[in-house]
Amino acid sequence: MSEINFNFTTQEIISIALYGKQKFIKPNKLAIYAVKDLAFGEMRQFMVYREEENKAIPRVFRSEEEAIEWLNS
Repeated sequence: MSEINFNFTTQEIISIALYGKQKFIKPNKLAIYAVKDLAFGEMRQFMVYREEENKAIPRVFRSEEEAIEWLNS
């Protein structure tokens, strides 16, 4: 996400998150790397709607290194 410029509505973010909950049913980790403030904020919103206890663990990071470290932990 570090190079993407977008501006989703809250409803679009919710829809994408709900689709992910239906599509990816096995436990998983998702690291999102977003440098720009708008992308970071929108992906934090996505994280809240996508998170699912004991299944999906999304996290948003400002650096690629932090994201990779978290995925490998």
